[in-house]
Amino acid sequence: DGAPCTNPAERVDERLRVTLNGEPLRALHSQEGVLPRVWRLHKKAGLLTTHADPAGRPTIFEQLPQALRPPSLSHIISVGRLDAQSEGLLLLTTSGRLSRALELPSSGFVRRYRCLLATAAEAVTGEMLDELRAGVTLTDGTALRPIDASVTAAGVRKCWVAMWLGEGKKREVRRVWSHYGFCVSRLVREAYGPFELDDLPPGEVAEVGPGAVRTLVDAISEGAGAKDI
Repeated sequence: DGAPCTNPAERVDERLRVTLNGEPLRALHSQEGVLPRVWRLHKKAGLLTTHADPAGRPTIFEQLPQALRPPSLSHIISVGRLDAQSEGLLLLTTSGRLSRALELPSSGFVRRYRCLLATAAEAVTGEMLDELRAGVTLTDGTALRPIDASVTAAGVRKCWVAMWLGEGKKREVRRVWSHYGFCVSRLVREAYGPFELDDLPPGEVAEVGPGAVRTLVDAISEGAGAKDI
C-alpha cells in the first residue's frame, strides 16, 4: 500500500497491495489459507528442542533471531525434535498441520544422519547392518522399521556411520547403537526429506523459498508424499 517493508517477518493479508520493483506480488495460499513458512535451522549441541524448560536450560527458540520470535512472529514450531546433544538440520514452520504431515512415516520423508560411534574393541559388522535393513527389534521390545546404514569411515576405536530412517522414534539412533553395545559420540542430522543441511553454519537459520514450500504443500495435500517432491 505504498509503505516500504523493513521487517522480513512482517505479516500481511489479502487486503494489502504488495509490490516488488513496482510489480504486484500474487498471494500464495494453501488449504489452510496463507502458505506456511518453513525454515532450516542448524541446531547446535547443548540446546533443547522446546519453547521453554522448567530447569532453565537453553532452548533452540531462545537462540532464534528476533524476527522469528514474539512479537515479530507469534507462532513457530519444530518438525519433530533433536535431543539436546544432537545437532544438524531441524525444520521449523508456522503450520502445525504441515509439521505433523512431515513427521508421519506414511508420508515417506526420510531422515539422513551421520553418527560417530565409539567402537572400543568391537566393530560394526555387515550382519548388524543387514539386521537394521531388515528391521530390528530392540531389547526393550521396540520394533523398528528398516534402517539403511553404511560405515563411511573407520579409525582406531571409532567409526562414522551414515543412516537413513523413515521414522523418528525418540532417540532412535542412540537406542539402535546401544542395542549393539556402542556409544554414539556425535550425531548430526544432514537431511530431512527434500531439505538438506548443506553448508548452513551452526546456529544459523535460513527460510525455505515459497516455491519449494508450495511444492511440498501440494504434494502432501494430494497425498503424494516425499516420492513426488
